[in-house]
Amino acid sequence: MELYYNTDALSEDRIKRTFVGRQWLLDELTTILRQQPEGAGVQHVLLIAPRGMGKTTMLLMLGYAVDESELKDRWQVVRFREESYNITDSAEFWMEALRQLRDPELTKRIEQIAAEYRKSADLGSAAVALIKDWVRSHGKRLLLLVENFDGILEQIHSEEENSRLRDVLMNDGSVMLIGAATSFFEEARGYEKPLYNFFKVYNLDALSEEQIQELLIRRSEVDGIAGFREKLKQNAGQIRALSHFTGGNPRLVLMLYAVIANAQSTEVRTGLEKLLDEVTPYFKARTELLPPQQRKILDQIARESARTLEGQSPTAFGRATRMTPNQVSAQLKRMSETGYVRAVNVRGRAAYYTLSEPLFALWYQMRFGRDARERMNWLVSFLRVWYDDTELGSEMERLCSRVGEMLSSGQITMAKDAVQYGRFLLEAIRDTETQLDALVRLVDAQLDAGEDEEAVALLEAHLNVERSDKKRALLLVLRINARLALADRANSLVETQGEIRRALSDIRDAARLYPPLNDEFRHLETGLVRQLEQLEIERQALEDPDASAGDDSDFSVRFAVCTLLGDAARASEAWRALTAQPYQDAKIDETIVLLTRLARDGHAKFLLETIRTSTWAEPLAPLLRALEYVESGDRDIIEKLSPEVRLVVEDLVARIQAK
Repeated sequence: MELYYNTDALSEDRIKRTFVGRQWLLDELTTILRQQPEGAGVQHVLLIAPRGMGKTTMLLMLGYAVDESELKDRWQVVRFREESYNITDSAEFWMEALRQLRDPELTKRIEQIAAEYRKSADLGSAAVALIKDWVRSHGKRLLLLVENFDGILEQIHSEEENSRLRDVLMNDGSVMLIGAATSFFEEARGYEKPLYNFFKVYNLDALSEEQIQELLIRRSEVDGIAGFREKLKQNAGQIRALSHFTGGNPRLVLMLYAVIANAQSTEVRTGLEKLLDEVTPYFKARTELLPPQQRKILDQIARESARTLEGQSPTAFGRATRMTPNQVSAQLKRMSETGYVRAVNVRGRAAYYTLSEPLFALWYQMRFGRDARERMNWLVSFLRVWYDDTELGSEMERLCSRVGEMLSSGQITMAKDAVQYGRFLLEAIRDTETQLDALVRLVDAQLDAGEDEEAVALLEAHLNVERSDKKRALLLVLRINARLALADRANSLVETQGEIRRALSDIRDAARLYPPLNDEFRHLETGLVRQLEQLEIERQALEDPDASAGDDSDFSVRFAVCTLLGDAARASEAWRALTAQPYQDAKIDETIVLLTRLARDGHAKFLLETIRTSTWAEPLAPLLRALEYVESGDRDIIEKLSPEVRLVVEDLVARIQAK
């Protein structure tokens, strides 16, 4: 089981073997211990760092260093519990020190003074006296290692009690205190506070990329992972990604790497979601430590950095939070000192700020994004840093292969989930050439998985990207395949016809863009036109089952299809073939119905030009007048007609203009 929040529950060997980047501080602290004067004037120390930066590990390592050196003859290590909720005054602080000595001989005396003294000042004096007695009798002083020291002082919340604490620490050489805190708290930095300027302060800096690599190698050795060092060398980009997203926070480094380092590409999203859920307590706790104004600014930074991936100026924050630039600047300065934000750029006098931990921005975006798209942008942001473009292309190839395997084994839902993840991989690729190769693979996988509409939408989103004509033609061919797949699965003849017509439009665009394939495009076009003609015959039969199908039926269908496709030459050819035959009244009626429908679809002008010069101009005269009126809007065309003809023409106009 992985322990990220209870470091002291890990074995001593494991802690030592994964101790990275802090040896200089351990050496400095042991030097301070050796140089402490006898009696008053002891130098006390404060370690400042956000949660997860290694404060607990540092205190544990210092305790081990004391116990394993000559220092153990002069100092007794006393570790306070990480959560000392019982300490609410200075007396309880000293009583806790006595309890954590874990000396059986002290137990009865601790109970006695606790029962005898009820006032804080009296109990505190008795506890300090008992500590002095123990120090004299054992010949060594106490080294108090106190985690969350800022939290203890907040619980005490009394300048009078803090003054008593300071008096003992300053004037008695029996104890040395090394405290740890998440920020440089008010009691230590406030000019009028009792503990102002009282501690020697050390900040635990973020791990560098080299230190992160060393931490992971040491961790792999502890876990017995063979060949890990070589694997890490081959994935240097992942070290940069870990450094970027975790801000060099050791706890977050280990959490992030453990979740995704060995995951299949399709599992990265699940692993990240799991991690971001696991760090919720960490980020919530960090946020809730801030005063209201800083919390408001942090919220704004998180939202904007998640959305734009850029820093913002104090002026911009002021507008968004309704605070003055001076207020925002003062708060940002404090937040920068405590490690919440960092300046990303300085232009003249204006600094631009963003979050110190990009992982926090990802967490915030996933948790509070306004819509599904915004909530998932965090994944694209992560993939762009975790992989380079070449790796993303390889990941796409592996993912699409897995989609094929899933479909073969009947895992349809899993295959569709994998295809959805592929869209994030594709979006993360910046290089247009690599993206095109990945797009081709993903569209094929989408079509195999039955995600035809998604494939069409994806291709439409990428057709306008700057590409060569040949590559745009390739994308159109892919979209043609997707259109035809949609046509195969359409629920009606009309939907099927619509998709085929769109595919034919793509064929003509592709032929124009890449002429070397014109023969292939023309062959495909001919087949689709014939298919459309057959569909039109079927549709007409469904609309009018009693209609006779004479020799001219194929020509009327061909004329309709070619007109709908905008192919004027072939439509005119079909019209000439149709009107070359003797007409019958019934066929004229059917033709008028067909032509009215075509006019309603936006082809009135072409029909007008075609009918005027044909042998059927006379029997189609009412339709000609209707088309002329629709095109010109001239009411005189209708007004000068006889009443009987006018009624027919107005009826045709109404049909053409009907939606």
